[in-house]
Amino acid sequence: MLAHVTVAGLVEAAVTGGVVAYLQRANLPLLRINAPEVPPAGAGGRRRISPVTASLGAVAVLTVLTPLGLLAPGGAFGEDAPGELDLGRYGLAAVPTGLQRYSDFWGSTLLPGYGDGGAWQYVLSAVIGILVAGGIVAGLALLLRRRRGGEEEARRIETDAEVRS
Repeated sequence: MLAHVTVAGLVEAAVTGGVVAYLQRANLPLLRINAPEVPPAGAGGRRRISPVTASLGAVAVLTVLTPLGLLAPGGAFGEDAPGELDLGRYGLAAVPTGLQRYSDFWGSTLLPGYGDGGAWQYVLSAVIGILVAGGIVAGLALLLRRRRGGEEEARRIETDAEVRS
């Protein structure tokens, strides 16, 4: 029941809210069949939330919830030393070579004590990951915007040259 109350209920609420919001924009008369006296959304002067604000809010909530992983029993596969894994449980007879080769990788990271039980480390690592991923996405968006702007400028110059001739 807990999974349905916490996860499935939120997903169902989001899907239902999305469908109702879509119908309010696309087919308002369909919604007004059962409640003609209810004003349409936005008629009360409420300010709409921008998609960027909603996305940043969702990321902030997920960042704060990252320590919930500490509640799960055990650890992630390969997070511990390879020798401590119950390989028979996974149908393996030996430690996979990639796992063996990269087992020390996480010891030389920005937060070497990550995972020692501190919830603040989970939140800090989430913030760092968000900043890195956001920086990469922003950089790619800037590159694409510049590239598109250069192509549009070239087309405009080409069109101006054709008009003059």
